[in-house]
Amino acid sequence: SRGAVIAELGGALPEPQLRAWIEQHLPTPKRGTMARARELLQAGKSAEAAALLRPIHTAEPADGELTVLLARATVFSSPAEAQGLADSLPPASQWIDQAGAVQAIANALLHLPGANATGLERDYRQALLALQREDFHAAAEGLVEVLLVKPSFDADRARHACRALFQHLGFRHPISEEFQRRYSMAVNS
Repeated sequence: SRGAVIAELGGALPEPQLRAWIEQHLPTPKRGTMARARELLQAGKSAEAAALLRPIHTAEPADGELTVLLARATVFSSPAEAQGLADSLPPASQWIDQAGAVQAIANALLHLPGANATGLERDYRQALLALQREDFHAAAEGLVEVLLVKPSFDADRARHACRALFQHLGFRHPISEEFQRRYSMAVNS
C-alpha cells in the first residue's frame, strides 16, 4: 500500500492466529487479483471478475472470501451456480452475510416472471432483466418502483433482491445512496 499503514496488531497472539493475521494483511498476487475482481464487480463487469477468480478458486475452494467473491461474479449470468457457491459456505463463515445477498439475487433471478407478464409483474421482470444485464441503476429504480406499489411483492423476493443489490454495490455506492431512502419508505410503510 505504498508506505501506508494497512493494519496494526496490538498484543501477543498465538502462532496460528498470528499466521492468519499476517496472511490476511500481507499483499499477495491472490489478494491483488481479488481486489481487481471487486473493482470489476462494482463496474458491472462480473464476467471479467469471474474469469479472474475461477482459476484461483479451483486451486483454493475452501477460501470463503474467494468463494463468495466468485458467487457475486456469477450471480447475474449463472444464478444457480452462484447459489451453489453461496450455499457451500459453512453457517459460521464470516462471509455468510455476503453469501445471503448472493442467494437473494439468485433466488429472484431463478424465479423470473415469464415474457407474457403484465402490470406490476412485467415491471418486476424488467427490473430483474436489468439486474441480469448489470444495469444496476435501472434495476434499483425498477425494484423500488415495484416495492412502492407492493412492498412484499413476489413473496418478498423483490425486497430481498433490492437490499442485496445495495449490499452487492456497497451501501455508499452512488446508486445505493440514490435509492436507499425510497426503498426504506417502500418497505417500511
